[in-house]
Formats: sequence, C-alpha cells, structure tokens
Amino acid sequence: MKKSTYVVWFGLIVLLLGTFLYMGYLTEKENAEYKNFELELEEATSIYITSHPFSLKNGETGEIEVSDLLDAGLIDSNKVGNDECSGTIYITNHSSEYEYSAVISCNNYETNIK
Repeated sequence: MKKSTYVVWFGLIVLLLGTFLYMGYLTEKENAEYKNFELELEEATSIYITSHPFSLKNGETGEIEVSDLLDAGLIDSNKVGNDECSGTIYITNHSSEYEYSAVISCNNYETNIK
C-alpha cells in the first residue's frame, strides 16, 4: 500500500473516533439537565417530609410522587425544557437518616436504575 492510502485510512479513523466522542459529549450534556431535575426532586422531597406527616421504620421505603411536590408548591414544574416528566421519589430510612432516590420518566429520558 502507498503511504497516501495509510494517511487516508488514518484520517478516516480519527474522524470516526472524533464523531463518536462528540456524540457522547452531547448526550452527556443533555442528560445533565435531567440529572439536575432528579436532584431538585430529592431536595424538594426532603423538605416535603418535614412538613407533611411521614414516618418510616428503620429499613422501610416509602414513595412520593412528582405530582405531590407540584401540589405542595415545592417544585415549579415537572418539565425539563419542553419535556414533561412524571416520576417517583423513593425514601428509605437508614437509622433515622433518610436516603432519597428520584426515578423519572420523560418523553426523551428515563432514569437509569442500577
């Protein structure tokens, strides 16, 4: 093979790799808005359970719906951009410390449950 053929192949590989990296960057950037919304829901839930009757025994898990947070005025909207979301925030009692985990479902995004 000629040297110019190697240069062309190398250029194509670099272009392809660059395209994949750029697509990954755009996806991560877009998902960041949804991740921020999940964090906002978890913070609002911690406020919600202090002002509404909510009791869990050690090890128990409860749920709060996104609509409950909207009704309570703790979040302004259930949208990320123009994408409407629904979801549930799971609350687990670990020795009187609550752990929050928001799971949302939108038209263009769903929480990745591990």
